[in-house]
Amino acid sequence: MSKESNITQLKKVDFFEAVLPAFEEVVKNKDYVFYGNDNMFPQYLIQLHDYSALHRTCITAKRDNVVGKYLTTEDPENEDRLMIANSFDTVFDVYKKCSFDMVMFGGYCMQVIYKEDRSLGISEFYHLDFSKVRSGKKNEVGVVTEYYYSDDWSNVRKNPIKTIPSFNMLNTDEPIQMIYYNTYTPSQSYYPKVDYLASLQSINIDVEIKNFHLSNIQNSLNPSLWVNFNNGTPSADEREEMYQHIQGRYSGSGSGSSGTGAGALFLSFSESKETSPEITQIQSQSNDTLFQTVGDMVDQAILVGHRVTSPLLIGIRDTGGGLGSNKDEIEVAYSHWTNTVIKPIQRQLLEMFDKILFLRDRKPINIQVVQNKIIDLEI
Repeated sequence: MSKESNITQLKKVDFFEAVLPAFEEVVKNKDYVFYGNDNMFPQYLIQLHDYSALHRTCITAKRDNVVGKYLTTEDPENEDRLMIANSFDTVFDVYKKCSFDMVMFGGYCMQVIYKEDRSLGISEFYHLDFSKVRSGKKNEVGVVTEYYYSDDWSNVRKNPIKTIPSFNMLNTDEPIQMIYYNTYTPSQSYYPKVDYLASLQSINIDVEIKNFHLSNIQNSLNPSLWVNFNNGTPSADEREEMYQHIQGRYSGSGSGSSGTGAGALFLSFSESKETSPEITQIQSQSNDTLFQTVGDMVDQAILVGHRVTSPLLIGIRDTGGGLGSNKDEIEVAYSHWTNTVIKPIQRQLLEMFDKILFLRDRKPINIQVVQNKIIDLEI
């Protein structure tokens, strides 16, 4: 055996650096502006909504309160104008879908169809999925004149991009136009910043903590295993056979397609005990306490990001010493949340709906939302 074979080779291993999708507007040599560096930022937001329980609960609670019980008007004679938006939806149906997009993405889209005689205004309007729309570039006067739609932006070959002119009350030559509404944010020209943007990292941590615990359970909470053989190095096929044999023995409760819950297995070979590697196990430092502490911080950050002043507002018992279960305290918190979070979102929606119904019916209307009650004693 050569002298070099007894020398321990060390290699620096860098820890994985988490890189999260960033919100940004990317102008490339395309007709449309990328929504995020990979043009898939809305889909990333949808994924977070689907996998973080607390974040999803906050989104759902905000949406339900923005939607309210139903829509009404100051003048009872205008109630019939809320019945039909198109062949399939009432005005309230479209409002509910736009409310969800507004809470999730900070904006919403609607497609308007003009009457055959353009001078008579709009005939109907539809909700359009905000996540599937991309903005065109501004013209010389700073106006976006076209938007682009695809059912799946990750595969535009199978889902061709459609061009839709932007809504223009003075341009009735285009029978189908798109209303693209997004909340104004300084430095942003095309896409809205979600109001929970600052808590995206916390939402990611929430998802990853759950994934970590799930992996532990699937691996039967077993530690990693290092097995060293001191009788020389066999061929590649023999090493693989030995690995499969040991892995089959070292298994816990079924998980995954293989039906084994084995932890990570390290297999090494050396000529003798004198040249075998020395394995030192690093004991975890109170992981349970650590993850509990981090989890509490993450939950708080998510609630702050959504401006939820009390967990009770979204149906979660408050165990952190905040607002208690006193009825008056809950109603005060709900009133504050409604006036500072919910109603501003409603105004951004209702102003546009008032405008659309005026263009359709040539009569003004003032739509209002009948609010939910945090404590409703009516049966």
